[in-house]
Order: sequence, then structure tokens, then C-alpha cells
Amino acid sequence: MLVPTKGDIDSILSEYDELLKVLPSFAKYAVEVYKLVRLKRMRLFLESLSRMEEDLTSKQKKRLRKVLESKEGQRILSDYIDSLLRTSSEISIVAFALLYADVEHERYSLSFKRQASVSLAGITDETVLLFLTIVRSLRTLQKKAQGPYPVYFCDERVIVNSDNEMVRSYFASPELLVSGVQELIQRRLLVPDYAQARFGLSSESVDVSFGFGKISEQFADLLTRAEALRLQIF
Repeated sequence: MLVPTKGDIDSILSEYDELLKVLPSFAKYAVEVYKLVRLKRMRLFLESLSRMEEDLTSKQKKRLRKVLESKEGQRILSDYIDSLLRTSSEISIVAFALLYADVEHERYSLSFKRQASVSLAGITDETVLLFLTIVRSLRTLQKKAQGPYPVYFCDERVIVNSDNEMVRSYFASPELLVSGVQELIQRRLLVPDYAQARFGLSSESVDVSFGFGKISEQFADLLTRAEALRLQIF
């Protein structure tokens, strides 16, 4: 396997052992939970890389090994690990593995990979699933095609009609939907409506507008693949 083993991870995490000697019992429990959560996220990342490694050609495996041994490759891996350890979204953790395995930048550019490292850090699965729900609903949404990129109008019907229970429960109210879309815009998975003063098209529901540009298309491709791979792992 071309990635660190569980022993390597446990060795890294041993730095917490000294803290456990001086902290009271309740704090020790908190540290243990913290370690377990971080280890679970790392294992998911490594398991995802392992699954993808099985499908690589001999040439691709050699290239991945070369990247892992290079200073640049280790720096990028360090950035990804730093981001994924702060991210509860399992879909995004798998996405980091997909990005890292694309060693030749054949599917995703280096600039997109760097943006994804920032955009997905700290994101939740609820927010990722909202994005994927919106992506799958684009054909049914009202659209303004004129301008630098298409602008869509989304209302609570997108949530009500979602086949994902988590999305339906987490974004059940209009204000939660608006907040969720705004977070996606702030994270650059979606882009702002270039007409900032635009109002929704319907007077019967709360419409929130957003743009869907080239980087949105890349995130849609990445996170759709990551969701599928995560389902295979579990």
C-alpha cells in the first residue's frame, strides 16, 4: 500500500499520551474521543486511496509512489490531511482522496485542488448533500441564462422533493435553505448572483438565487464521485 499504515498514524498520535498523564479524568476522555474521531477520518481517507489504488495501472501506481515521495507531494498531502481532520463530512474526506490520487491532474487542475482544500475544510455532510440535491435539481429550477454564467432560483420545493432524509430534515425551513445556499456560495461551490439586488421570481415562496459556474461543475463532478465511492466503502 502506498499510504501510511495504522502504526504510522498511532505513532503520530502518541504525542497526546503526555497530555493524558497530567489531565483530569474528564479531560482524558475528551482527548480520547478527539483522537478516535481524527483516526476515523484518517482511516476513511486511507481506505479511499486504497480502493482507488486497486484500479490504477502499474504506471499510475509508480507515478503515485513518486508523488508520495516528493517534497511537493508530501506538502499537498499534509494540506489535505490538515483539512480533512477538521472536516466532519465523510463525502469530502473521500473527495480529498480522489483529488490526491489524480496525480497527473488529468481530471482536476492544480488550482482547483488547492481551492477544494480550502472550500471543503470544515464542511458538513448536510451542506455537501444540499449542494448535490441542488445539482440534481438544476433542470427543474427557473433559470436566467443571459450573463457571465447561468443563475438559478431555488425554493423549498427542492428540499421537499429531495430523496435524502437528511436534507429534508436539516433544511426544512426557508431560512435554513437560504443560509445553506449562502454557505455554499461563501465556500465557492456555488457563485453569487451577479445581479445582487435581484428578487425571487415567485411571490408564493422564498426564492434564493445563485450562479452555477465552471468551478461549480467541477465540484459537482468531484462530490458526486466521492458520494458513490463512500457508499462502496460502507
